[in-house]
Amino acid sequence: MKFIKYSFKTKLSLILLIIIGCVSCKKFVDIGPPKTEVVSELVFGDEVTAINALVSIYGDMMSGNNFISDYCSSYLGYTADELGTYSTTPAAYSNNALTSANDDFWSKGYNFIYQANAVKEGVEKSTKLTDSTKRQLIGESLFIRSFCHFYMVNLFGDVPYIDTTDYRVTNVAVREPVSQVYGKILKDLLAARTLVKNSYVNGNNGAYPSPSAVERVRPNKAVVSALIARTYLYMGNWAKAEEEATALIGNPLYALPSNLDQVFLKNSKETIWQLMPSNPSYLNGYSGYNYILNGSFGSRPYLTDVLWNACSPGDKRKTQWMGTYSGLHFAYKYKVSQANLPSTEYYMVFRLAEQYLIRAEARAHQNNISGAVSDLNALLVRARVNPTDLPNYLSSLSQAQCLDAIAHERQVELFTEWGHRWLDLKRTGMADAVLKAFKGTTKWQITDQLFPLPQTQITLNPTMSNQQNPGY
Repeated sequence: MKFIKYSFKTKLSLILLIIIGCVSCKKFVDIGPPKTEVVSELVFGDEVTAINALVSIYGDMMSGNNFISDYCSSYLGYTADELGTYSTTPAAYSNNALTSANDDFWSKGYNFIYQANAVKEGVEKSTKLTDSTKRQLIGESLFIRSFCHFYMVNLFGDVPYIDTTDYRVTNVAVREPVSQVYGKILKDLLAARTLVKNSYVNGNNGAYPSPSAVERVRPNKAVVSALIARTYLYMGNWAKAEEEATALIGNPLYALPSNLDQVFLKNSKETIWQLMPSNPSYLNGYSGYNYILNGSFGSRPYLTDVLWNACSPGDKRKTQWMGTYSGLHFAYKYKVSQANLPSTEYYMVFRLAEQYLIRAEARAHQNNISGAVSDLNALLVRARVNPTDLPNYLSSLSQAQCLDAIAHERQVELFTEWGHRWLDLKRTGMADAVLKAFKGTTKWQITDQLFPLPQTQITLNPTMSNQQNPGY
């Protein structure tokens, strides 16, 4: 399966669809009455073009500096205490000096949401697609919509939940409370899970010819469940978070590879969902190129001493997932930094280790310390060189000590993946103390926990006047 090889007809259809989506960045959809009948006829008139319309969104997610991919991981790493940089471009994140002129995330995030809504609506109206294809595509559209809203609400706080392409609605969409947004995310995800298949499907005809050909690059029920588990965790619904994570941990399709160097290989046993690189010049994606320091590194991120020192010397996550060059430490989870080499790595989005950490935290909050410790120790088994270097956590930990241990394991396990550290510091109430100590009071203010709304959005949408986030 490739995301980049389409027929001329499909390319034309996708170009028309993407034009509509990209224009929507002016507002949510500041384009007047949309004329999409021709697009719908072309794109949703047969199985191949309809599937490719959906799959093209994943390709866009992996295209360069976008809302998704390393752009998200790096910039949120700068905002926390995870990454440093010598480049002036992301310095505003490192120094928490964003202004309302910044629009790195808002328009791009809502553009993906708009594209997902466009595919969903086109599929629902189509009379040419099989019921099986329609269910899968609608389910994936709902998943993409909820996935993007998850990041929007965590970056900006109260945000509009956009579930239509109707410009009359989107142009005046109001910010909704965080709890309400989470409720809608969960509703979409639960609906999506009833629609997508148990197995992974490919990008062209909806089913791989043999199990050996399966790639984990389009959401199935397990992928949706992974985000459901994370959403319940963020909502503080500990029992449901534990339930969802347990189901994934017990799924025989997934396992923790004993060799850490196998985790980020394409379709590894730990993979729940990966994004396939869409640029033929970077068949392994941008991660290795972005993070590995091996020469000119002025614009590339490096690991902070906080992260480096948090990982003990006897931890393989330090010796195999971190490297050192010219006195600076770098992320080495992805091993391929050169372009045009054979494809061996895809960009990891959800993996099984996070589910162990979700379940550990959910159990700790329910005072099941022995269960939480068991989940943490499952990750230590493959991380340590020997037991004396990285001993097991003990069931005698207090609840507070156990939660501290979970925060530490999330820090050293999930670094440079999707801004986990930044989001964890905020949702656990640790951001102000940790980042004030790390960055100093001249760079960090408690209001920096939310990004500013782009001034262009406030200006264009009358419902957002005088609704800038505090501190900007």
